[in-house]
Amino acid sequence: MSTPPNHRSAALALLKQGNSFRAQRAWPAAEQAYRQAITQFPQLVEAHFHLGMVLHETSRFSEALQRYDAALIIQPKLPEVWYAKALVLKALGQNEEAERSYAQAVKIRANFPEAHYNRGNLLKQLNRPEEALQSYQLAVKYRPEFVEALFNLANLLLARERFSDAVKLYDQVLRIQKNHKEVWCNRGIALRRLKRPTQAIESFKQSISIDTSYANAYTNMGVALLDISSVQEALRFCAQAVELAPTEATYIQNYAVVLARLRRFDEAIAQYQKAMQIQSNTPDLFFNCAVAFFESNQFVDAVVHLDQALIQNPDREAAYGLRLHCKMLLCDWHEYAAQVDTLITQIQAKKYPSPMFPFISVSDDLQSQCLLAQRHALTTHPESAALGPIKPWPRHARIRVAYLSSDFQESPAGYNMVGFFEAHDRTRFETYAVSFGPDVDSPLRQRLKGAFAHFLEVRNLSDLDIARQLRALQIDIAVDIQGPTQNERGGIFALRCASIQVNNFGWTSGAPYMDYIIADPVVLPPEHETFYTEKVVRLPHTFFATDNKKIIAEYTPTRSEAGLPETGFVFCAFNNSYKITPPVFDCWMRILKQVPESVLWLREKNPTTAENLKKEAEARGVDAARLIFAPRTESMADHLARHRLADLFLDNFPFGAQTTASDALWAGLPIVTRTGEAMMSRVAASLLTAVGLPELITTNEADYEALVLELATHPDKLKAIRDKLARNRLTTPLFNTEDYATHFQKAYLAMLDA
Repeated sequence: MSTPPNHRSAALALLKQGNSFRAQRAWPAAEQAYRQAITQFPQLVEAHFHLGMVLHETSRFSEALQRYDAALIIQPKLPEVWYAKALVLKALGQNEEAERSYAQAVKIRANFPEAHYNRGNLLKQLNRPEEALQSYQLAVKYRPEFVEALFNLANLLLARERFSDAVKLYDQVLRIQKNHKEVWCNRGIALRRLKRPTQAIESFKQSISIDTSYANAYTNMGVALLDISSVQEALRFCAQAVELAPTEATYIQNYAVVLARLRRFDEAIAQYQKAMQIQSNTPDLFFNCAVAFFESNQFVDAVVHLDQALIQNPDREAAYGLRLHCKMLLCDWHEYAAQVDTLITQIQAKKYPSPMFPFISVSDDLQSQCLLAQRHALTTHPESAALGPIKPWPRHARIRVAYLSSDFQESPAGYNMVGFFEAHDRTRFETYAVSFGPDVDSPLRQRLKGAFAHFLEVRNLSDLDIARQLRALQIDIAVDIQGPTQNERGGIFALRCASIQVNNFGWTSGAPYMDYIIADPVVLPPEHETFYTEKVVRLPHTFFATDNKKIIAEYTPTRSEAGLPETGFVFCAFNNSYKITPPVFDCWMRILKQVPESVLWLREKNPTTAENLKKEAEARGVDAARLIFAPRTESMADHLARHRLADLFLDNFPFGAQTTASDALWAGLPIVTRTGEAMMSRVAASLLTAVGLPELITTNEADYEALVLELATHPDKLKAIRDKLARNRLTTPLFNTEDYATHFQKAYLAMLDA
């Protein structure tokens, strides 16, 4: 039975009336009109559809869904109805069904940008990013100036680390709508990930100029400023972000990162813990807090937070190695061998499980060191073209050499190298200290300042500004004496700050922008060169700088004053605790057992470390009282003087003594060492060769132990060694600082002439 024509006409009139009410947002009246229209003419698709829209707009989603379905029963090929149905299903949380409705809408009408856009949003939410990408692209295809679709497409590309493509789309949006603060901000994030921090900063500035209360732009601005080491400025912006959004965990964490960079660790830790109370499932948060604990020598707390970071993300970069390093500092050797094997396995898999320093402390595997160094350089300081290629300049009458470090102060490097800096031939070389460490006044600091023709304080400058300044000074050779250790600024070299860039820190940088590494025939034999990314320049005797003006106090403390027993053989091992590995400690304990009444004199680090070492000694059948811990002395001169109380210095493996070996030999204390493959396991051998005592070098654990026992149990042989050291100390190359400087300067000339 058909509906009479006059009923359809009446229904159309009611539909028109309903549309008028709907335009006025008079929902009850519109609903009534549409329902009456359906009563008059049930097949009127538009009435079902428009009634569904009213119900939708008044949040009566289930009823709206019934109306849309009724319309589609009458006419299934209506893209607008499928689209509206998808919106309702989305509101009801039925996302899979909603996605299918969007798909049906665009199947019927390909040129439907809104449906493509909303489908893209839903596909992204359903974790189907490739399909979402295609939907956004279709939305833009059919509406090229669809700002929201362009923005979301760019954001998806940003999330998928297609940073260059994202920047292009953000720029496209800005040509349409230039005052879009989120676009400027996200564009800055993409530029930062492209290692273009200065452009990123400009983008964040634009975002902030549009909305001075936009916290996200402030925090990202701070992070970008930190990238270029504008730390004080970074602090200001990150603090402003926290003030604007005090409960946003990410902003609090970024603020804490800057505080830690300023070495305000207690404040940083407090901020990290505040962020954890808001959002506790962030691996980076726990990792960064662990680093702050580590830097403030709170190693137990550092391990606790690293454990949590690794639980949340087992592949968190650098966390595994840092955790092991903290445990080594505490001499907590539980599962030591397995942890080292895991590190090597991950490095061989081209992962980045550790910073360089923790790894070289536990392994002398050169291939793994090289792989990790390359990964480290790529991860932390990739080569940057921000300043463009460096332009050659004419050779200067005096060669301009810059030494870059944070250690122009009371530090091992400062004490070792000050004499070398002073010994430069100032008629041929113009030297620059580029200091990014603290300016703490001391006699050594004053001596260091006087050792250079120019002393540049740059700690508050960005890497970019420092590199630009060194280029402006036309530095011929820039030397990194810091390496990837605490407070390093490898980004300066990544920007190519000088014509020639030299690694002088004892292991390969893995960086394509470092041209040479300083070595000697002992620490880096020719057969090992394949594991170093730099060209090798060898000094003839030792690569390690020493200062023959280093003062040894005249007064020698008594054994009692030093906490030592009045009698018995004193083995000394003043290396840092992280260098003590279980195999080395096993060897030392076997030696103590075979030398009655002997003691092992160690450096005091912290109470936990001492207690752990005592427990390890007891576990090996050695009375813990035979481990004596030397506290920090008032001065370097006093520290050197107390070496006179020891009989023999025992080196570590695989990370052997460096400054501690030099100090021992300068004070007249012989050292027995064992060599491995890597430079850090061969430094003491280099020093012993240069001082004319190669007979104290061994190549394996058995020979090392046998030689130590031979000297400890044959006083005449040890006396002969000590007498030889006394004779050689000032007559062999090791402590001839002036001769060392001459050879170093010849190396510079060879680099320039190459």
